[in-house]
Amino acid sequence: MTYTIAICDDDPIQVKIIESYIHKYVNSSNSNEEDDYIIIAEDNCKRLLDKIKYHSVDIFFLDIQMNDMNGIDISIKIKKRYKDSIIVFITGFEKYALKAFEIRAFNYIMKPLTYDKFKTTFDEVCTAVKDIHYINNSEEEFMVNNKLGINKIKYRDIFYFEKNLRKIKIVCKNQNIEYYSSFRELKNNINMAFFTQCHQSFIVNNDKISSYEKQLIYIEELNFYIPVSRSYIEVVKNILTENLFK
Repeated sequence: MTYTIAICDDDPIQVKIIESYIHKYVNSSNSNEEDDYIIIAEDNCKRLLDKIKYHSVDIFFLDIQMNDMNGIDISIKIKKRYKDSIIVFITGFEKYALKAFEIRAFNYIMKPLTYDKFKTTFDEVCTAVKDIHYINNSEEEFMVNNKLGINKIKYRDIFYFEKNLRKIKIVCKNQNIEYYSSFRELKNNINMAFFTQCHQSFIVNNDKISSYEKQLIYIEELNFYIPVSRSYIEVVKNILTENLFK
């Protein structure tokens, strides 16, 4: 997934330190190779607010006592617009700790900031962001138009898609739906962060995979096996590993 991270501290050196720690984390074994990180950094609160106007921001690293605006004040503005964003304060003033938690900041790190302090918090933050995305997206729907009409199906109700010639069958919790399409078109119309193609004829819901063995995915709820092509083996194994840590 892609993390958008905003940094604001009126000390440009501190901004650079936080940026360098993010890059160090990304280049270490702690980071998932499939994750991307977009960093928006400023040493001025008003400029930061202007920069993030057209972005959805996941994580904010903020100083509290700054020249142009108090970090508490900017966090209140942030929370109004970015309800699910995570705020971490990095500051040298303990007296603001209670206020920080009153506005539901995720964490509060005392300066001087070290990489070990940063890494511990950033691990927790990334996990929390993934959880938030997962909860928000679990209500996503896929719309299908066939001869029987328009169907809206929640991702969580889909077990897998099966392609047979020009038709796709959607195997769901309470029904199966068929319609004319291709996997190329399907993958353009669904959020593939929740699904994995494991075979030329199958795309499976990641959360429905119970186990994998001998090039077969097992879906326990259906007591059903889905074949895995050799080229998709590593992809499927990675999905299973991710599922273990959800």
